[in-house]
Amino acid sequence: MNRDFLTNGIAPRAMLLKTIVMCSCALAAIALGAPAAGAMKPRAENAPVVAPSGPLVAVVSLGAQRLSVYDKNGQVLTSRVSSGRAGYETPQGVFAIIERNREHFSNLYDDAPMPNMQRITWSGVAMHAGGLPGYPASHGCIRLPLDVSDRLFELTKLGTRVVVTDGIAVPVAFEHARLFNVRSAEPGGSVGGSVAPMVKSLPGAMSLPMMLGAVVATPVQASVPASLPPAAPDVFADRPADVSRAAWATELLGRAQKADAFARSAKASAATAQKQADRAMQQVLASERARSAHAAKVDALEAALQRSSNAKVVARIELARTAAVARLAQTLAETDRLRAIQEQTRNDANRMAAVAGQAANAKAASGALAREAGRRLKPVSVFVSRATGRLYARQGFEPLFDIEITIDNPAAPIGTHVFTALETNVAEKSVHWSAVTAVGNPPSEVPVPRKSRAKNQPVEASTPTLTAAAALDRVGIPEVVRQRIGEMLIPGSSLIVSDHEISSETGKGTDFVILTR
Repeated sequence: MNRDFLTNGIAPRAMLLKTIVMCSCALAAIALGAPAAGAMKPRAENAPVVAPSGPLVAVVSLGAQRLSVYDKNGQVLTSRVSSGRAGYETPQGVFAIIERNREHFSNLYDDAPMPNMQRITWSGVAMHAGGLPGYPASHGCIRLPLDVSDRLFELTKLGTRVVVTDGIAVPVAFEHARLFNVRSAEPGGSVGGSVAPMVKSLPGAMSLPMMLGAVVATPVQASVPASLPPAAPDVFADRPADVSRAAWATELLGRAQKADAFARSAKASAATAQKQADRAMQQVLASERARSAHAAKVDALEAALQRSSNAKVVARIELARTAAVARLAQTLAETDRLRAIQEQTRNDANRMAAVAGQAANAKAASGALAREAGRRLKPVSVFVSRATGRLYARQGFEPLFDIEITIDNPAAPIGTHVFTALETNVAEKSVHWSAVTAVGNPPSEVPVPRKSRAKNQPVEASTPTLTAAAALDRVGIPEVVRQRIGEMLIPGSSLIVSDHEISSETGKGTDFVILTR
């Protein structure tokens, strides 16, 4: 994204090592309240990269011009950065990686090269390799040394959480009674679901192989708030006990691919059958035109016989009429034969069209099931907004639902906090969480929620404590919603609590984007 990338260039690795400027800022732990363990361990910038353990959280400190990446055991990567200069400031808030490209060129700034590009907004903010003069110099992107950007690209993936904040923010291990716990979805239960076979044998020799096993979800109604849609069925409920969720998702994808191949074959066969029926109809029409011509010839000859009294002429017309009648009889027989063929080809075309239609339905059903299984393997993201008094849920970059919740003292700031599920244990119904607070948004700049503005509710005189624990203490989520979210929790799932609303950057192909400044 940076126009000056071309002039600064990417220094060779040797030059990068010579020009490293060590940041003197101390990584002070943020007081999040009630941590289960201390702040995660820092790591030297030039230390060898280790494979991450569990989901990652990347934190960019604009004040310190530094990136730090954490897994469940602590810091796995750190580096200096160069963020947006005056007039092109890098936005602060909560993001996720939504696009990755090893070799990318800016579509805004003269095709400037952006190696190891990892986009966090569709409007043009990304992390990538670029020049680092020692101060903010980009057009809004987060520049990294080339070798660091390469290592970061290897560590992260789509959906990796990125927190951009003015101050130093460090994730800490965290426990709180109001965080979500994993729940098991019971088939046919109040908030669970079941799956049922949909694809049946198709008529004739073109019947769809039952090996496809395509199914369609049948949601079960639940006693839930009107604004909470019925839960999607558990697409893994019917998998064999010895098959993992990931393996079952792969199986469903394979079935969907087979259904797609069969649907394409059935469609092609239906098209061929329709062409044959069309040709047969054209032959029938041509034969009928010939019949009409021969019949008209016979009629003309018979009329000529009535008008003629010359014996020789009558004899000649009789011979011609006899031949015309014979040709007419042959044409009538041929027309009848072609009509029978046309009727058969029309019936075949109709049958093949029905087969193709059912195959297309099977393709759609099995494809939807495979997509749902793939989505269920992705972390769920939950966002609680004090500004709107609502909880929003997304999974696989797609919205699930949003619902009204309660927040104690809604006119008072709550801060912006990101909680990440590091490990889940279904048997023990437990989750290990980390928490990080976005630093640098003074309470005076936090928007007042709409409800409070409407009711003219005053803010409490005392300054609130903007810790993660204090934020969760004030958030009330209906139990049925907690159950729904608990059924979807996997490592990497997250809860964001913020004073702010969802940014307009949140949309198709994104996780939540929360702008704090």
